[in-house]
Amino acid sequence: MVKSTDQLRKALGVNEDSLKTYNNFKRKAIIHACNEINEKYNFNLHFEEIKNGRKVAAIKFIFKPIAILDSSE
Repeated sequence: MVKSTDQLRKALGVNEDSLKTYNNFKRKAIIHACNEINEKYNFNLHFEEIKNGRKVAAIKFIFKPIAILDSSE
């Protein structure tokens, strides 16, 4: 799934006044959300930044389900 940084800001409810720089947005919103999803659900979620020159234009999210071992076997 690929989303632009503007789409992510809207989806995560981050207004323009808070987390103005991409670095802060990434650290406090994106990484935090990915870590929370990875802890609570059986997914390995990570992301790749898609750049337009030096600026991050979009983020590609990669979901991989984690295999659950059945302990009864």
